[in-house]
Amino acid sequence: MVGAQGYEVRYWSTTSPFPGVPAEEAYVGALITGTSYTIGGLEPDTEYRAVVYYVADGAVLLGTGSPTMRFITLASGAPTQANPTSPVLERVPGASISTDRAMIDEGEDAVFTVTLDPAPASPLAVIVDVGHYGDGSIVAAGELGPRTVTVPTGGSARFTVPTLDNTDPKANGPLYADIVGGDGYRTSLFDSRAVLVINNDDEAAVEVETIAVKQVTDTTATIIWAPIGSDMQWLV
Repeated sequence: MVGAQGYEVRYWSTTSPFPGVPAEEAYVGALITGTSYTIGGLEPDTEYRAVVYYVADGAVLLGTGSPTMRFITLASGAPTQANPTSPVLERVPGASISTDRAMIDEGEDAVFTVTLDPAPASPLAVIVDVGHYGDGSIVAAGELGPRTVTVPTGGSARFTVPTLDNTDPKANGPLYADIVGGDGYRTSLFDSRAVLVINNDDEAAVEVETIAVKQVTDTTATIIWAPIGSDMQWLV
């Protein structure tokens, strides 16, 4: 966890199943700058779960090396057990996103797939932020921004973003979807963004008034032809 500003240990009894523990049922320790933390105030002979989050740029995140640890406290009065063998590590699902096509035509649906590895034991909500780079109005405003995609126990879920078949000759620009950090999953280090290109099927219009005869001689004529955004001379 290079570059972490600190760490948080979140823990709860297994009466509050992971993931999706309500805030009032998840105990959060103070911000830790070291690499260890002793949880106090636990009940004897009780099963708990704990996970270490790291803090970076003000955000509390799960790292690739942050599995959920499940442990059972000892019976009341039992001697301390060092390095217990009972904890069970439960890997936190990594959330990734992909698209089945690198390019679509305007007017087609962009299809994205969100995958959790390992698949969750119960449906898990993943936050995805959809954005667009470009000048053309190729995606309805209501389709942009964050959305929640519920991934079932099968491990993947698809969602679509419809595009508009406009008449704007400008380049449409790419459409992208990012995995946003949330509860119960970590963001994939390499596959947290999917990008696809929206092909523009509108040709640039020609300004007819910009066509002119520049000059003539006894054997040639220079015609000026200026499509929108460029200047060309054809010698005929």
